[in-house]
Amino acid sequence: GMQAHAASSNTINGLAAYMRTQNSSLSVSKSRQLAQTYVKYANQNNVSARVLMAMSQCESRFTERAYNPAGYYGIMQTTAQLGRTFGGVSANKLFNAKYSIKTGSAYLAYNLRYFNGNYTKAITGYCAGTGAAARGASTRPAKVRLAVKSNIDRYMSSHGYDN
Repeated sequence: GMQAHAASSNTINGLAAYMRTQNSSLSVSKSRQLAQTYVKYANQNNVSARVLMAMSQCESRFTERAYNPAGYYGIMQTTAQLGRTFGGVSANKLFNAKYSIKTGSAYLAYNLRYFNGNYTKAITGYCAGTGAAARGASTRPAKVRLAVKSNIDRYMSSHGYDN
């Protein structure tokens, strides 16, 4: 499976470089800080950091202050309710990438447990709601995000970041 593990500085540098290919306004230091945050909360929640990144890319193009008037906040585009439940924070705090990634990773972990480790269903639950995913919501958004995760994998190996 996609097991989390401690990331080398080479891995952090690679994840950071990848993010800058998607969002040119990210500085080297900001992208490295984001990479470390993805890895930290991925490890804490036993989820894939690259899946979290793929989700952020699709949700916000790694934009920390992204806002959708439908009520989605931050780099991981979670709701105020998810922020309270999974991040222990108010909606405004979700504009800080640390709290958005903390919330998003915990919510993905919740969905992974609910769907017995199935990333396609877990990501569907993240995007459509756990109940909707359980009732058979479209898995297309999940497939798009997993394809982005494969792009990250390819970038990392082709640029020599996977050691």
